[in-house]
Amino acid sequence: MKTNLFRPAVGALALAVSMGHPAFAKPYSPEALRQLIVQTEELAEQGKQPIVMFDLDDTLTNTRGRNLRILKDFASQSEIQSAFPEASQKVSEIQIDQIQYLLTDTMKNVGVTDADFIKRASDFWLAHFFTNEYCAKDEPNPGAAKYLHLLVRAGAKIVYLTGRDVPRMGEGTQRNLIRNRFPMNPNHALLLMKPDPKLDDLKFKESQYSVVATMGEVIGVFENEPANINSMANAFPQAHAVFLDTIHSPKPDVPQDRVEWVPDFKIP
Repeated sequence: MKTNLFRPAVGALALAVSMGHPAFAKPYSPEALRQLIVQTEELAEQGKQPIVMFDLDDTLTNTRGRNLRILKDFASQSEIQSAFPEASQKVSEIQIDQIQYLLTDTMKNVGVTDADFIKRASDFWLAHFFTNEYCAKDEPNPGAAKYLHLLVRAGAKIVYLTGRDVPRMGEGTQRNLIRNRFPMNPNHALLLMKPDPKLDDLKFKESQYSVVATMGEVIGVFENEPANINSMANAFPQAHAVFLDTIHSPKPDVPQDRVEWVPDFKIP
């Protein structure tokens, strides 16, 4: 999930989307995780440097909790509770599995329709989602940190390629990766973030492919956005392209047939 993933849309706020996408769902292939470790070991034994590239938001880390915290922090404000007592109460009781991609859908699910309340929630979200304070508290997706350490031990170098930007989220991102025990030793991992918030997420990532390719042999790429994983699969046709079936934007893109699907990083 990207720094642009939860943007306001058609006058509403995009927050989170339901798990998966039944229109193009595909059986999971968790064995791909183990195969990548084996391939890493084989290349390392040959003296080569295997590179595995990972997105952050809703690939390695889970932003639904961030969105839920923002909503509840908004509803807990005394001025909002005074002006919208019923809506504030309903929002304060929202559970993480009730969050939808669009804020209007989330509110509708819990019976909130007040346009002014929703607009204020949207403004509050925009002021807080892309911040060090909130991204630093994100939780990892199941098995993520352990899996990356297994890759590092097998000989891989990890590249975190994210649409987050340095000015607003650089410090919080680094704190979060350290707190969640992801590999951060410069010998084993590299974090690539946008230098400017205005840059398009995918265009920035595509601009970094040639940089990543100079570091070694890219053998694995992981993403939760269909358009992004397709771009990576095209750029690195020799690599395992793995789609994290967590949450993603409602854009019509569909992962390519060769892309393997996993729900998390738990190795069977």
